[in-house]
Amino acid sequence: MRLTVLLMLTSITSLGFSDSIIVHYPNGNLKGRVEMDLGMFNGFYTSWYENGQIKAQGAFLNNQKNGVWTLNDSLGNLKESRGYLNNFQYVDFDFTRAVDSLRRDESGLIEYPMLREEDIVVFKRQWRLLEPSETNKHIFENQQLLSIIADNIHNASILKAYTSAENFAVELSPRDAIHLLADKSHQLIGFRIKEVWYYESKRQLAGARIIGLSPVVRNSESGEISELFWL
Repeated sequence: MRLTVLLMLTSITSLGFSDSIIVHYPNGNLKGRVEMDLGMFNGFYTSWYENGQIKAQGAFLNNQKNGVWTLNDSLGNLKESRGYLNNFQYVDFDFTRAVDSLRRDESGLIEYPMLREEDIVVFKRQWRLLEPSETNKHIFENQQLLSIIADNIHNASILKAYTSAENFAVELSPRDAIHLLADKSHQLIGFRIKEVWYYESKRQLAGARIIGLSPVVRNSESGEISELFWL
């Protein structure tokens, strides 16, 4: 069992990665560096204190902590050393326990943890297209997600529509948004997602925040593909 865990923890070292994000302090010293691949944190990560001492080191596999991570104090002394299976579990070779727990609100939905700008070491803006597939077909069956969007747009205090994702500056009236959804010439082909991948120092975790979502449609007459609006 222990050998299996060790193999899982060291598997990241055999992979190659193609891109990096590097962040500096105002004084020019390095603050953080993380390798990227496939639009995700994939590869080695290092963060530094402003005085130049290494703060944390480890590796990611598809946005999940993987393998041995170390955390030092500002003088360079080792504070913690853990072997991660994923963001929420680490192996201490004698036991496995939760690093952090998911919190749910009164409706049972998972809540986003509170973030502070000063805790964000690195981040990357991502754009994705969610298309129908076997794993997410329930979203597209019977226009289920569109129906939920329409129901909530009626109450502008719950969900607001915008003409674009550029700072979400120009708001679309609920009436106009509902009219676009009801247009029979629009065939839903997916959802465009604007999100941010980040790594924050307080919990020493990587995460993602969806900033906006847009229904993507094809006009049945012209074949033109467009984004209806942004939420």
